[in-house]
Parts: sequence; structure tokens; C-alpha cells
Amino acid sequence: MVNLEKNKYYIWLSSIKDITVIEKLELLEIYKNPMELFYKTEKQLLEELQFFEPIKLKRIVKEIINERYKNILEPCINSMEKQNIEVITILSLIHI
Repeated sequence: MVNLEKNKYYIWLSSIKDITVIEKLELLEIYKNPMELFYKTEKQLLEELQFFEPIKLKRIVKEIINERYKNILEPCINSMEKQNIEVITILSLIHI
């Protein structure tokens, strides 16, 4: 399904429980596509996201680099495809 493949990194970002919606929106202001975020290293994130207060920064970076969320992405996409589930991203809601 094209929609799921195109939006898989939004699915990944939305699956991260310990980053708030506001923080996710802030991240999307910097990284226009969550795919950019997906492939960042811990070092890159710590350097690029210094505007977050230190405790918040550590939590956010820890969650972004957590392989658990990355490892469930493909099974999640496959399950959604089988059930014919489509995606509406937070940005598509903003542009309505």
C-alpha cells in the first residue's frame, strides 16, 4: 500500500509512547520528515536538539534511538496492510 509505505516513519514516530504530541510536533518543525529523525545517531540528536532542556533531551533521544520501536515498524506496516488500514498524519490534519 503506497500510503503506508509513504507514511511509515510517521507510524514509527507515533508509536513512541514517551514523547508527547507537542514534542513530536517540535521535532517535525526541525525534521520536516520523520524519516530524517529515524536515521539520526544519538550523537547527532544530542547536538541538534539542544533547545530541549537537558532532562527532556535525554528522554527524547533515548526514545528515538530505541530499537524496540524501529523493530516493530515493519510488522506493524504488514499488519495494517492486511487489515486495509490507512494512515492520516498529524500534518495532514493541520492542512485540512
